[in-house]
Amino acid sequence: MAYIFLRKILKKIFPYKYECQQTIDEPCIFVANHMEISGPIITELYIPYNIRPWIIDKMLDKKTIKHHMISGISRIFPKRAEFRNKITANILSPFIYNLLSSTNPIPVHRTGRGILETINKSVSALDNGESILLFPENPTDDGHYKLEGASKFYTGFVSIAKKYYEKTGKSIKFNPVYADRKNKILTVGNHIEFNPKSLYSNEKERIASYLYSFMIDSM
Repeated sequence: MAYIFLRKILKKIFPYKYECQQTIDEPCIFVANHMEISGPIITELYIPYNIRPWIIDKMLDKKTIKHHMISGISRIFPKRAEFRNKITANILSPFIYNLLSSTNPIPVHRTGRGILETINKSVSALDNGESILLFPENPTDDGHYKLEGASKFYTGFVSIAKKYYEKTGKSIKFNPVYADRKNKILTVGNHIEFNPKSLYSNEKERIASYLYSFMIDSM
């Protein structure tokens, strides 16, 4: 009951319309723009599929989520900083923690061993029929994410498809997702499929470029 109530409240804060350009074949990998904390919240609220989101480990720790959220909130809601930060630290962060923790997330770590663990958990999830949601934007020099459009992508996430193919012999599809902050629309675009016969270095650039271009074209 509390979870349902929380989702209703967040949909009032983030009122978006959902649009999908094609039929979704699951399992698949959804790739979305980050938009500070908005992207993970909006996609979780509105994508109507069984997804396991990639969530930075700091957002899944009660001790670190408050500080991690304040920076992002300050860019989304720039007015009345003192009041805003108090709301974030004392009220909003516990709700967001509960929401994100309830989605069976895949924690994203920054260390080499942690990254490998994230990839392996993602492959296992896909093999179990669960779709993945991730946010591969490279943040700006000050550590922030763009509120409109998207920054260039890291390409390492494509290794999920490579390892999934090696494990199952199946090619996975990537579906671009763009949260349009101005028009309040969440759009899922046409997929692109991993080609295991292509040189991997070329393939990861091809896939990342396609997904990134969709977001830029959707602005």
